[in-house]
Order: sequence, then structure tokens, then C-alpha cells
Amino acid sequence: EVAAEKVLLKAAGIKVKHIPFKWKELESTKKACEQTIDALNFITDTASKKGENVFFHCTVGEDRTGLLAGLYRIANQNWSV
Repeated sequence: EVAAEKVLLKAAGIKVKHIPFKWKELESTKKACEQTIDALNFITDTASKKGENVFFHCTVGEDRTGLLAGLYRIANQNWSV
């Protein structure tokens, strides 16, 4: 799935950075928190660059996308919890 999406995005002239985000069967909750912080930092750094946009999603659609979107908006757009 991801490989096919990358091909389509590149064909449309969109830069692609695939960041695997392991969610299930993690060795610890610490690892889940570290991945979340890393992903949030990447989204924040990229979105702050002029002319750059970020598109992110989860191939499963269970909870990662909503988690990251919510955290981004709380941290960067002054949304409340």
C-alpha cells in the first residue's frame, strides 16, 4: 500500500518522506511516546517551513493520525485539550 502511494505522490510532483510508525506489539509505552514525539517534531518542523505542507495518515486508520493531529493543534495552534 505505502509503496503504491509513494509512486503516485512522486508522479504528482509531491516530495515523499515515509516514516514508519510502529504502533502495535511495541516493547514498551516509552517507545510509543518516543515515536509520537519524533513524528510530532517532524510535522511541526516541516509545516513551519515556507512553501512546505504536510500530509500524513495511517494505513490502518485506528488512532495514530488523530493523535498526531490533535497534539499538533494543541501544541501549535493553541487548541485546548
